Amino acid sequence: STAEKKFGTASLLLDGTDDFVTSSDSDIVDGDFTVEFFAYASSFAQDAILWDNRVSDKGYAIGLTTGSQIKVIQDTTTIATSFGGFTNNSFNHVALSRDSGTIRVFVNGNLRGTLSVYNNNYTGQPNTIGASHEDSNYFDGYIDEFRTSSIARYTSAFTPTTSAFVDDSDTIS
Repeated sequence: STAEKKFGTASLLLDGTDDFVTSSDSDIVDGDFTVEFFAYASSFAQDAILWDNRVSDKGYAIGLTTGSQIKVIQDTTTIATSFGGFTNNSFNHVALSRDSGTIRVFVNGNLRGTLSVYNNNYTGQPNTIGASHEDSNYFDGYIDEFRTSSIARYTSAFTPTTSAFVDDSDTIS
């Protein structure tokens, strides 16, 4: 859609009804990694999945609660919620970064939570953007600048980029 975008001329529009994008198999969750994107929700009246790499209920997912909080799911368990700072009707930078088994959740560059000893690797699994791996919990909003990396790009608070991501040797997709 060209109606809302963070950078460039368009973003991925998801209307909350059977919309999502799935990539082919990837090795994102293998060792240290980062999954990041800009998300724009026009309503918090949704319990939605923004990114999911689970297959047969094994893997990670990032979701949004009806209370404007980010949640992190591993396998079938929500391992953390209450990561506030997500603002309605604007683009928010969301990042999930794992460094030596420690997962950090960032919203708009602010560290919102740390989870320790999560070393499970989930290789060869696809990315689903805008819904769960079970084709449910659809996101209603926009996603822009989705990037995955083979390193922990963030381990402390940072200022989100003010321009489109640039691929480097650590960019997976």
